[in-house]
Order: sequence, then C-alpha cells, then structure tokens
Amino acid sequence: NLLEPQIISLGGGFVKYEDILFNRLKETFYNSSDLFYKEDKPCLVMASYGNNAGMIGSTLAFEQKK
Repeated sequence: NLLEPQIISLGGGFVKYEDILFNRLKETFYNSSDLFYKEDKPCLVMASYGNNAGMIGSTLAFEQKK
C-alpha cells in the first residue's frame, strides 16, 4: 500500500508450500479490506528462482559492487 507496487514476488521458504498456500494467500490478499487501491491491485507471483531467489539476488548485488 505504501509504495503502490504493481507486482509482489514471493520467494524463500514459501515456495516449498506453494501448492497449499499460494492460492489461499491470493484469495485472502485480493479480498482484503486493507488494500488502499482496490481497483489497481498488485499481482502476486512466485519468484522465478524459488527458494534460491534471495541468494542469487545477494550474489548479483555483491558482484556489482566489485
């Protein structure tokens, strides 16, 4: 809500439970009365690299600082 994201990518350990949690999370999120901009809701997606997304992103950020 604060930054009005267009997309929210979920990764980490959550991907291990995608099949049982992701659809329930999307339903709860999209039906929430807490969303400020109800007509322009962000997309919820799973991170392309799954549980390794954070590790890969950290490595890429570290490599750019060299």
